[in-house]
Amino acid sequence: MNKNVILYWPKEGNTEKSAKIIAKYLGQENCDLLPLDIAMDKDLSIYSFIIAGSATVGADTWQQASDKNLWAKFFAIDRHRNFTGKKVALFGLGNSILYPNHFVDHLEVLYNEFTNAGAEIIGNCPIEGYSFKESRAVKDGFFPGLPIDEDNQPELTEDRIKQWIGNIK
Repeated sequence: MNKNVILYWPKEGNTEKSAKIIAKYLGQENCDLLPLDIAMDKDLSIYSFIIAGSATVGADTWQQASDKNLWAKFFAIDRHRNFTGKKVALFGLGNSILYPNHFVDHLEVLYNEFTNAGAEIIGNCPIEGYSFKESRAVKDGFFPGLPIDEDNQPELTEDRIKQWIGNIK
């Protein structure tokens, strides 16, 4: 049986809430839900499919917060530098009202890190239906994963996740 894992950071709050909804629709019986601080010590090679998610830190604290971001530490660990042959789907949380010029920017960071580690990224999403000015993550009209704005569009989160899960399964 193929086992899936959902990696997420930060714990608690909207990122963890979204990860739990994703697990529900992916099928919790075939899925491990791991916050990044626990996943740091795990051998992820046992998983056939990885979903990874993160919140984008507000633009006013991006530089200061990036050195406290566990994702950077995660990818610095040797065993987490090789995802060759792994399919990875990404999700990112952002606030399109407070940070319209940096909406889900961290999706780009995750995309680059996993791609550089050999992963095949699946599950991109069109920008339609999202209100923002700029995002470093957008390439050719698509996000490299599922953007979630739980702060301003919480009523859309579950439907967006269901549709996205249907596309990546």
